Amino acid sequence: MKFSAWLTLFVLISAITSLSGCRKQPDEKLSLRIHNGMESAILQKKPFVLRFYSDFAWDTFYLFGPYTSREKLSAAIGINADRLDTDIENIDRYVLALFFYQGKLVRFTHLNRYFPTLKEPLKLNPAQAVWHWDGKFFILSSQQEKLP
Repeated sequence: MKFSAWLTLFVLISAITSLSGCRKQPDEKLSLRIHNGMESAILQKKPFVLRFYSDFAWDTFYLFGPYTSREKLSAAIGINADRLDTDIENIDRYVLALFFYQGKLVRFTHLNRYFPTLKEPLKLNPAQAVWHWDGKFFILSSQQEKLP
């Protein structure tokens, strides 16, 4: 085999290997849009309605508190959390928000800690994802489904 053929094969295998190992990145623009919406809700003394700040389809929203282990995260969402570029298991300055549509992860991001300490993750549909400001935190306005 010629050198150029070997080089092409090496580049192709390297590309496939690197692509298969890619981790999903948090959507920082989404985080900023949600943050701005929360700030606006506080100033206007109105509820924060999450679906108004997402420009994509989603039917399930998960919210995980700081120090959530990857094992607990994976068990709750049904996918391998090692594929997510997040250090939620080691950090307490934000919470992890994941958006799913028809069982598939479509976006995830980190949000400022506007929420009281989450002992258990939240699983919400768009109608449930409404919070009101109590002067210190955003408190869930609707019923929530607690995960195991």
